[in-house]
This record gives sequence, structure tokens and C-alpha cells, in this order.
Amino acid sequence: MARLSKTEQEKRHKICQANGLLNRSQMSKSLEVSTSTINAWGISPVEIVGSTQYFNCRSILDNRLRRQKEKLEKQYEETHNEENSLDYQTLRLTKARAHQLEIKNAVSEGKLVPIHLITEILAEVSGECAGYLDTIPQKIKRKYPKIDSELIELIRWHIVKAMNNIAESTDVIDRVLDDYDDRQETFKTD
Repeated sequence: MARLSKTEQEKRHKICQANGLLNRSQMSKSLEVSTSTINAWGISPVEIVGSTQYFNCRSILDNRLRRQKEKLEKQYEETHNEENSLDYQTLRLTKARAHQLEIKNAVSEGKLVPIHLITEILAEVSGECAGYLDTIPQKIKRKYPKIDSELIELIRWHIVKAMNNIAESTDVIDRVLDDYDDRQETFKTD
């Protein structure tokens, strides 16, 4: 942009003022704010004559309204985001109650059994199996008295190993359930 002569600048200053434009200090006095506040608002001047910047009320008003709108939208989002809304919480609670009722009905119909009950049943069954397995070497020795003691000890060793595996069955249940939960989570994310 070519540099204007002093008379041309004065002419443009008068045109700006005639069109209702105010320079930065006039606008700050009109709005009763400091000139640095106008700078901080980041308002683009409508006209620049030399080093003087001119503003109109529309650009100031648009800037302040846009800023106020952004502020209100942010506040609204913070207070009305989906997780905080009453409708969302009501829906979430209703879904949770329906799910709980479905589980309760499935248990009463015998389609589902609580995990702790299954664990207790398996622990009791494994205890009974362990008791029976423990008697096998003595029963074999009674039925076949001439059988070698080393063979009886080998049978006893394998039975003890099997009893230990049975005793660890509750750990296996926990591990299988964890694996199942992990697979279910993988399917949900896919």
C-alpha cells in the first residue's frame, strides 16, 4: 500500500469520522475501557489511516457477542454434557435395573447360577473325589496283595498329583472367567 500524503491522510481521517468510525482511544473512551483492553479483545480495525486504526461499533459488538456466546456454550457443555444430564442418568439407571431383573429372572428359571455357588459345588465335589481317590491304592493292595509296593507308590503319586489338580480347580474357574471377560471386552470394542 502506498504511503499517503498528509493532506490525503487528513481527508481520510475526516471520511472515517464522518462514517461513524472511532480511533482506538475514542472507542476506549466510548466503551469506558482502556485501550489495552481493546487490544486484548483482538478486534481487527475497519480502516487504517497512517498509524491510526479506526473501529466501528458493529465490529466491537460482534466480537463481544461472539466471545459471550463461546463462554456460554462452554458453560453449557460443562453442565449439560451427556453424562451429567438427568435424562442420561435416568436412562442409565433404568437399563441397569432392567439388566438386574433379567439376571434375577434367569437365576429363578435355573438358566443362570451365581459363580460363588458353582465354585462351592465344585469344591465339594472335588473334595469327595479326592477322598475316593485317596482310597484307591489301599483297595488295589487288598484286591491284589502280591502287587509290587513300588507300583502302589507310583499309583499313589499319580493320585496325589490328580488331587492337587482338583484342589486347584477353583483357581482354574477364576482364570477361565477372566479369559471369558477379556474375550467379551474384545468383542465389545470391535
